[in-house]
Amino acid sequence: MSTKLYNAFKMKDESGLDAFKVLENLRDFKKQLLPISQKGYNFEICQRLVRAYDNYTANQLFDLSYADSNPNPPTIADIIIDYIKESSDKNNLVLDLEFTIACYPYNDKEWLMIPFYNYNEYENCLQSQSWYVDYSYWDNTDRPDEISQEEWDQREETWKKVVGYFHIPANETFCMKVANNNHLVVDLKHQTYINELLSIPEFSDKRRVNRMRENLSLLIYRKNLFDAGATQYNLKDWLDAYKNGKFNDELKRYESDIEDYVYYNTVKSILKLEES
Repeated sequence: MSTKLYNAFKMKDESGLDAFKVLENLRDFKKQLLPISQKGYNFEICQRLVRAYDNYTANQLFDLSYADSNPNPPTIADIIIDYIKESSDKNNLVLDLEFTIACYPYNDKEWLMIPFYNYNEYENCLQSQSWYVDYSYWDNTDRPDEISQEEWDQREETWKKVVGYFHIPANETFCMKVANNNHLVVDLKHQTYINELLSIPEFSDKRRVNRMRENLSLLIYRKNLFDAGATQYNLKDWLDAYKNGKFNDELKRYESDIEDYVYYNTVKSILKLEES
């Protein structure tokens, strides 16, 4: 069984490192992570708002009678409520902002640490800590050129003593959760999200135009089926037809509306909706 500890590190302090000092360092690190995770959460909400707003607009351009969405424009509150519902189901792939560190006492100046996180924005903050020393190790590919073979062999010996071959690291030491979704501020006021909305590149991105074309093509597909007497539809059939360009002629009628909306209907449009 291979060993792959790509993000492992040491917490090191030449003046001494006991359990209390480790906790102090991690608590301070936790405070630094909070604004990073909050910004990530806010940005995720804004991305979802933009997608929902695009879907709403596509329905308005076409015919709401063939749409599933709410006849009213989406709001921050709508998006947050839906996000919370999704988050409560572990099978849903929502933004994971948790960060846990497994801690192993090593000597009086060093502790070994294995971090567990999926949100990559945490990495720079972790590596900037004064006590952080990289101590990663893997045996499935070559060692990094900047690390000597002697040092690499020492890491191998150390980690195999600590975690063994078949052990689950997080189950065999004490762990501290330094970032948690429960610590985030859930604000229903649009002012909180202005900076994140302004930083979303999709407002001038072809991906957004394409997304609106997809939304409209689905509405066209459903209308054609229902007008022909159908009572249900198949998403795979719609997607195959869309990829094969079968809706291109009908979509041409909406091209100018789509482009006007995407390129001239700015973030302020969403913010004005939140104010009303």
